Amino acid sequence: VSEYIQAIEKMIDTKIKLIPTDNWTQTLQYAKKRRCDIVSSAINTEKRRAYLTFTNPFINSSLAIVSTIDKPFIDNIMQVKKEKIEGIEDAISYLEKCIDYVSKDIESLYKDKLETLGEEEAQIFKAHEMIIKDPELFDKIVDMIKNKRYSPAYATTVAIDEFITMFKKMENEYFRERALDMKDVGKRLVRKLLGVASYDLRSIDEETIIVAKDLTPSDTAQLNEKVINGIITAEGGSTSHSAIIARTMGIPAIMGLENIISIVKPGDYLIVDGSTGEV
Repeated sequence: VSEYIQAIEKMIDTKIKLIPTDNWTQTLQYAKKRRCDIVSSAINTEKRRAYLTFTNPFINSSLAIVSTIDKPFIDNIMQVKKEKIEGIEDAISYLEKCIDYVSKDIESLYKDKLETLGEEEAQIFKAHEMIIKDPELFDKIVDMIKNKRYSPAYATTVAIDEFITMFKKMENEYFRERALDMKDVGKRLVRKLLGVASYDLRSIDEETIIVAKDLTPSDTAQLNEKVINGIITAEGGSTSHSAIIARTMGIPAIMGLENIISIVKPGDYLIVDGSTGEV
């Protein structure tokens, strides 16, 4: 632990004072009372893992953070088998029901984030509503069900992948990053079609930094900003909806570090500087 502290002191050119408290809340209270600029949480020996979380308690955006990566968030796009079906009309009817369910689910998310994030950020999910209700997407899926006899889930993955590829080829960065919105909506629909529950990121209840291939807007919106100390993704950029939501939530986020997944492993200590994009 002392080696980590010395390394960080050298990087930030500041002497770090260790405060022996029992939890992070107690540490922050201590820091605010004594107006410490940089604080560190106590080492958790019971779980045999040292927690070192540095932040300035008087700056809301918390530029420099060190934390363990407790659960690396791996890309969770559904892998769907190519299957042929017989009951075409039943498949289309099932598709329509699932689209209706996902549409209502996104609408509920929009209303929830309207209160917690504000109108501008909540509009991201209004855009998702438009995607799930897009007749062009629906017609493309139905066409594959009818003519290729693909299952609704497989037809959806093929259709969504085509749209994602189209967006990624665009020269404009803003439109390229809309590919993640398509992936977000597609993942929701495929999971509903397959009857598979999504991984609940709200279950993360310990301070951590999330490292992922990518993080969709829906994933980001359900994070608990009290325990998520930072986000690093291999894909995306500063204008992505995930990045916008993270900034609104006060979570330092760096998007588009292509080789981050191969470099970082669970248990590593990181400093995430959201203002400069450095890790």
